Amino acid sequence: MVTHYYDHERKDELYDALKPILAPLSGFNPGGSAGGFSFDREARIGDLEDTGAFRDVAVEEVRWSLLLIPARALFGTFSTVLALEKDEREDVHRRIERVLREDFGGSFRRTVVTILYTAQRKPGQ
Repeated sequence: MVTHYYDHERKDELYDALKPILAPLSGFNPGGSAGGFSFDREARIGDLEDTGAFRDVAVEEVRWSLLLIPARALFGTFSTVLALEKDEREDVHRRIERVLREDFGGSFRRTVVTILYTAQRKPGQ
């Protein structure tokens, strides 16, 4: 199971608005990587089937929403933000919260995608 805090099939207005703040941070990848590893269903199912140890391989993709109030609830956990000195980190939080307040009315509902791969082990495996 993998949870992505973005939806690779939808435009993310919040990330777009935050790029000027977050993009300069070392290692930051706004919006994740479209078509990433876990989204490649055929390849992941093939990986499980190719082992010869599993049958009935299935995948489920669940979309749910996450209300960000305040923004630091999500962005405060990013390693690129956590790595900043305390004063820099607080400045980033203030700038993010200003964008959230001024551009989105103080909160943002983000679509989150959880991908679950399941398989049954073959007898004798």
